[in-house]
Amino acid sequence: MLWSALLIPVLFLEWSMAAPLLSQTKPGCPDRCGNISIPYPFGLGDDPSCFREETSTFQLYCNDSYNPPRLFNTGDDSTPIINITLQGQATFLIWPATYCFYSNGSLTDDSFNVILKMREGYRFSYTRNKFTAIGCDTSAFMSDASGLNFQSGCYSFCKSISNVLNGSCSGIGCCQTAIPKDVRILNLTQDNRYSQNFSYTSNPCRYAFLVDNDWFTFYVSDLWNFSKRVEYKINNIVALPVAMDWAIRDLTCEEAKRNRSSYACMQHAGCIDSSNGPGYLCRCDKGYEGNPYLENGCQGPIFGTLFLLIVSSWIYWVFQKRKLIRLKDDFFLQNGGMLLQQHLTSCERSAEIIKIFTSEELRKATDNYHESHILGRGGYGTVYKDVVVKEGDLDQIQEVANLAKRCLRLSGEERPSMKEVAMELEGLRLSEKHAWIEQNLEETEHLLVESPGSFDYSNAGYETITTKVNIGR
Repeated sequence: MLWSALLIPVLFLEWSMAAPLLSQTKPGCPDRCGNISIPYPFGLGDDPSCFREETSTFQLYCNDSYNPPRLFNTGDDSTPIINITLQGQATFLIWPATYCFYSNGSLTDDSFNVILKMREGYRFSYTRNKFTAIGCDTSAFMSDASGLNFQSGCYSFCKSISNVLNGSCSGIGCCQTAIPKDVRILNLTQDNRYSQNFSYTSNPCRYAFLVDNDWFTFYVSDLWNFSKRVEYKINNIVALPVAMDWAIRDLTCEEAKRNRSSYACMQHAGCIDSSNGPGYLCRCDKGYEGNPYLENGCQGPIFGTLFLLIVSSWIYWVFQKRKLIRLKDDFFLQNGGMLLQQHLTSCERSAEIIKIFTSEELRKATDNYHESHILGRGGYGTVYKDVVVKEGDLDQIQEVANLAKRCLRLSGEERPSMKEVAMELEGLRLSEKHAWIEQNLEETEHLLVESPGSFDYSNAGYETITTKVNIGR
């Protein structure tokens, strides 16, 4: 039952910890910038061995002048990255096209349109992003680089702020539309359809932008407070999270597998075609976890099982050790150990006739509790013998043997208490000149008591109370 109770939490611990323990980068290469992890095929700096060389898609830059350091897609700090996953996704921060007005209705100097041009390995995610516009008179447009392949957009209008609703981007104060597949360059522009429909107080700025739809929720206050609400800034200009899809580009999965020298997927990994533009991604085979782009990056069940066994065994061992230590203290007090220790301390020569043996001494003295050493069994347990000396007084030995026999009686009323045993032994010591006890005896046999019950207390490291007497042969 104890093992099962320990196994369940450790199993969860193993699965939650095993994956992070696997390396995500090549040896000797930085694995993070600030608080952002960088898995291979991505890498930092100018060392080409740290990233996959493919049109510089996977070469990233870390700017330590920020606190914390910031990760960028290019060396000019224009496109920060806030997340990268091995599932072919990343999150960039990108400016919106912004039109802001003075109170007289003229555009401010910080108004601009935006051209978004990503590296070859990236595509704007058509499943997670929405093209969005905010304003009471905003015509927003997007197109490819030439404007010949596609053009799209939306129009946002609001005659009165009272008509605008929180959470709604249906065209009143806010509008949205989807973007097509396989796009890595976007032009974002906007214009006013009705220049007279303008209120500087309620809507001083209009915006057109691409944004991760999981991040963005429209609020009425965005019409006059959007730049202050957005948490991200690039050079003090508002920036928005944009979801990107990345892949090993140009070749399909089947085409890439025919050229093993450039194939990106390592051992225990396979490829799948990208769902957004040409290219493929690598995945660890079923039952394996890790980074499929690294040599031996995908680890199987052996790793998880070994980790589980090591951690669970360690926890079980610690738990049992603590339990045995507690039991040792309990049984020592229960069997009269404290009383006997006090008696030994108070008597001048008690140590000569009574000794507390450790479990290791008992095990050695009885040849690991061998049956040939058993003298008898009774209510207190099993009595063993151990030969240590040859000389002694037979009369006093007989009295001690009788005392031991009384200790074996099953009836609790007839058995002497530990205090009575100690007092009788002390009386024997004082009744004669003690010639039967010497400091340097060569050999004595001991009566060693093993407590009853199925639990082997000696193996637990407990001290067992015994009497040191000469019983002869």
